[in-house]
Amino acid sequence: MPLPGRVWRHVIVSTYGSWLPGDARGFRSRKHKIPSSGDYKAPPPPDEHAGLRISKREVEKIILPHDLKQVAGEAIIMKLNKLSYRVNAVSVAPTHSHWLAELPEDK
Repeated sequence: MPLPGRVWRHVIVSTYGSWLPGDARGFRSRKHKIPSSGDYKAPPPPDEHAGLRISKREVEKIILPHDLKQVAGEAIIMKLNKLSYRVNAVSVAPTHSHWLAELPEDK
């Protein structure tokens, strides 16, 4: 059971440039300012937001080397523990991480 005022959340954090507006897998812009008709399960048509895809190619994607994935995971756990949040699981991949952590329900 979560502590009072907290909920268990699944958090996904991506590295810079790994999933940008215009991505062929679909995307969601902040506050849905740029609509996309697809998502990763049902991608949008190839011509939708083609201009964004062209500009996206100029962004250098950050990819974590294999030997830094454990370091990143341990840093995430240490930071969450320092903030007094309970952590159930952390998984780090080259371009994103998943966490299951008990976080404030009001944020």
